[in-house]
Amino acid sequence: MRADAIVREATRDVLTGTARVLTLGLVYVCLIGILLLHELTSVIDLLDAADDYQARGANVHVVTAEGRIDGAACEALSADFGVDSAAVRALPGQLRVNIMQNVPLSQYAATPGIAAVLGVTATNGGPTPSGAFVGSPVLNEFGATTRLATNAGDIDIAGVYSYPDDGRREGYGYAVMLPEPVGEVAYDECWVRSWPEPANLNAMLSSVVLPAATADEGGPEFVQLNPSLGSSFDGASMFADRLSRFDGVAAVVFGAVLGFFAVRARRLELASARHAGVSTSALLRIQLLQHGVWLLLATAVLISFTLVAATTHSDSLGSLLGLGLRVILLGVPGAVAGITIAVVSIREHALFAFFKERS
Repeated sequence: MRADAIVREATRDVLTGTARVLTLGLVYVCLIGILLLHELTSVIDLLDAADDYQARGANVHVVTAEGRIDGAACEALSADFGVDSAAVRALPGQLRVNIMQNVPLSQYAATPGIAAVLGVTATNGGPTPSGAFVGSPVLNEFGATTRLATNAGDIDIAGVYSYPDDGRREGYGYAVMLPEPVGEVAYDECWVRSWPEPANLNAMLSSVVLPAATADEGGPEFVQLNPSLGSSFDGASMFADRLSRFDGVAAVVFGAVLGFFAVRARRLELASARHAGVSTSALLRIQLLQHGVWLLLATAVLISFTLVAATTHSDSLGSLLGLGLRVILLGVPGAVAGITIAVVSIREHALFAFFKERS
């Protein structure tokens, strides 16, 4: 058959409804859409878990060795390893706010990196000025935003850090952090906030611990700011082991099955065309053109859905689009393969058997 005749035949079947474009397109959207939704929700749930892990401070690791933390070495970790780091030292005594003396506040000195480690937000909404950092429970309790009147005098509040009761270490919510330049005085702890978490984290933290003066002092202790979510978050392994990783293969199978049965449903008509002298090659091109219409429309719908779903994590937009397109586009060659196999399998000599099946 000539090319224009093939196009006319395919167009006629589409316009008259013989090709069942809408029905097949809807079925394809449902089948591949289930796989697509499974893949996207699996990855989005993983991204949400990673965000929650960071938001709750589980990615902040601490080495504790009272009076034996090198503040300069701790601060230098941020430049050397691309992490946020700060040394922290507990200050003696407790602060008491004048308006509520029965609620004591812990006080700490910290190197400048503490603002990045704790995610401090400036109280004036701009760049963090000089002054103290307080935990969010302090503002919730006392309502102060710029200055806190205490038994040790007025304290200017430069910023606030979130510290809800969600499994974090106690003692830092109702607290005042006093940033200071790195000096010669040793600190008690070194805090490191990292993402992704390096494999050599404890070795990194150990490098800032000064030697013990006596054997009785013991070794350093390694803890998390919030240990309630597990000691680490291995996102790479969780992604590699997700059940939805097989959805691309399933898309090929679903596409092939739908394409095959979409053609086989018209086996009597196609066998009659073979009997009338239409070649297998021409018949295949007609079927590919017809079924290519619903395949193209369904693919456009699925891609649009992926674009909308991916915007829920704009920072991972490219990755979500890539994973979604993988599932969608693998269904296309599967459908084409199913259509091809079905057309080739329909023989002219089976016309009488197909006619008997119909009757």
